[in-house]
Amino acid sequence: MRKPSCCAATAALFVVVVCSRLASAATLHLLLKSGDTATDGSPIGTIENPIATAPSTVVFRGTTSALLVKNGATFSVIAKTGDPLPAPLSGTFNDFGDPVINDGGAVAFDAGLNSTAATRGAFLYEGGTLVPITLSNLRVADINGHSDVLLTGKALILWSRSTGTLVTLVRRNAPAPGDAKFGRFGRRPVLNDAGVVAFESQARRNHRVRGKRRTFTGIFTDSGAAGSAVVAQEGETSPAGGSYPRFAKDKVVSINAAGEVAFLTFGSVLRYEPVGPSTTMVAGAGDPVGTDAVQDVSQLYVGVDSHGRVGFIGRLAGGGSALILASGGTLTNLSGGGDVTASQFAPRLTDAGHVVWQRGDDVARFDGMVSSVLVASDVTPIGSNVQAGVPSMNGLDVVTFRADRRALYLLTGGAASLVAAPGDVVAGGGTIRGLSVHAVGDGVIAFVARDAGGGGTFLATARGGNLTRVIGSGAPSPLGGTLVLDVASLDVQRSKVFFASSVSGGTAPSGLFRVDVSTGTVDVLAKAGGPATADRRFADFGSVHTAASGAVFRATLDDQSEGLFLTRGARARAIVVTGEPVPGRRRRTVAGIGPLAVSGGRVLFSVNDNSGDNRAARLLLWKNGRVKTLAAGGRKAAAGGRFALEFSPVAMDGRTAAFIAGLDGTAASGLFLSRGRKPVSLVLNGVGSPVGGTVELSDEEGRMSLVGSTVIFLADLVSGADAKLGLFSVAP
Repeated sequence: MRKPSCCAATAALFVVVVCSRLASAATLHLLLKSGDTATDGSPIGTIENPIATAPSTVVFRGTTSALLVKNGATFSVIAKTGDPLPAPLSGTFNDFGDPVINDGGAVAFDAGLNSTAATRGAFLYEGGTLVPITLSNLRVADINGHSDVLLTGKALILWSRSTGTLVTLVRRNAPAPGDAKFGRFGRRPVLNDAGVVAFESQARRNHRVRGKRRTFTGIFTDSGAAGSAVVAQEGETSPAGGSYPRFAKDKVVSINAAGEVAFLTFGSVLRYEPVGPSTTMVAGAGDPVGTDAVQDVSQLYVGVDSHGRVGFIGRLAGGGSALILASGGTLTNLSGGGDVTASQFAPRLTDAGHVVWQRGDDVARFDGMVSSVLVASDVTPIGSNVQAGVPSMNGLDVVTFRADRRALYLLTGGAASLVAAPGDVVAGGGTIRGLSVHAVGDGVIAFVARDAGGGGTFLATARGGNLTRVIGSGAPSPLGGTLVLDVASLDVQRSKVFFASSVSGGTAPSGLFRVDVSTGTVDVLAKAGGPATADRRFADFGSVHTAASGAVFRATLDDQSEGLFLTRGARARAIVVTGEPVPGRRRRTVAGIGPLAVSGGRVLFSVNDNSGDNRAARLLLWKNGRVKTLAAGGRKAAAGGRFALEFSPVAMDGRTAAFIAGLDGTAASGLFLSRGRKPVSLVLNGVGSPVGGTVELSDEEGRMSLVGSTVIFLADLVSGADAKLGLFSVAP
């Protein structure tokens, strides 16, 4: 290998020194951290989608959370955002996972923490006392009658209440039944009083057997010392006929004290008995239910009680859905005409035949009739109009669930003040129950909210302290039919709001729209089935960003390719489409399109090609059909090392671009600024934060904004910080 010349070595040293100075010259300024209190007195746990309008002025969504218990008509709180952690820990609770409850009233849960000890932990609440289980990222999955707690991550782990110890039951790459090894685990394992766990998992055979695929899915049990057993395995014969299908990682299973496991396949309900073992089909499509019949089986719920009776949700031939009990070969409609529609069910059936579920923002249960546990008007310890997570119920009909109060805030002068909050009445109709996406532009804040009165979703604006409804779901669509307003992205330009939405009963199932906030007039910019390229048509729409003339949007096409497009009058112009050549690298094709940002007529976006190596990613700037490469995988980065992996997220203001990129050096990633020359390093992953610990940059979209040359970004805080999240500003 040829040695570098003295000049080359000196130049390299000069570059390293200059880059180090550039990196160290950028000072982090803390704008807000998790746990800080807003001007309304609410501690803010989570911070979402910060959009800056000035270097220290930011609009964001903030959430206050609590773990609630409802016993009869009374709400009580276990813990909420800002509450102190139990001794000997210091710090506060920040946010919460979904809790689980046993018949003794003990509740287990995991939570995000604002603490120098850790950013997350698992806890048991029993007899009015909080007990730390573990400080880790493990998720609480279930609890049994002995207050033993099942936790999940890359392994299934059982915490013993009596000994206070953690025991790993099954981990990835551990032996699985049938000469195989376990892979990933499903998200919904369950635990019984005997310490037996039932779970879905992917596994990989050590050897191909009779031409069968080496990777397969199945439902298994594990009882600790006795090891794992197969309940059902993809490709094997099913009692319902044919073979078991591929099981999804969100597959619902239920287990009782005897170790009987209830599970679902498409159209069938089955029960596994460990004695034998044997599996029986207990219900299926076509089976009679009184004078009606099961037409289909919902994949959302199954439960088994201590007697082996199985509950499930079935769609009836006569119309509607019902909670159905399978017992002794007979199916009984428990819920009658009660509404059992749900987001998610708790995987349990009590001996009284009771069930609890999340229904949108509410909590409902069947306790002899379908009744409400939480509705918008209920006043909880963190207020009314809260949004519920997935509930859990014990045999005494005591219910626990996570409640979130998500509001829109304006951060300025170091203080976060309310823009829109649950319970606010919006001029033109509607009371806010929950907030989803928001956008800011030209002095207007636009947001999408759910109506507390059950009126669906609506789009509203906030200007000068006034909230005004612009349009609601069910409004007439320019494509015929009505707008669904299932909006995942929107943007604002002057008096216009751009958004994508599904359409009910129209000439097209979805479209890209523009609404005038002054008149409520809606125009269509592109529609599903409309022309995208010469030989392809739009199938669906994703994120949308306003541009100098029209909008830039992401869309899926009818051949499953994906692209970025610019609206131009009645037609759309393609900027980049997957499967086509990478700009600047004609021999490689675009395999994926990353996040994008738009400023005026400039579009900043990243692509990955089909090579799959560290040089696959490129950050591109498009203007008037010309594409310039700002950074690319394999190229030298200003912080040392080389760019690798993805460029995500990205932001742009005028000619200035900001982005987070993966690095192949000691720092996993870095935040960079580009102003028409080589990118300058502002922040490296792992640098110290102003509140202790270190900064961990995220590749999530919607966590960064740019004003001039000041980057406002949301980062995770680790390694001894006293907060979980920090919102920072940084400039060269």
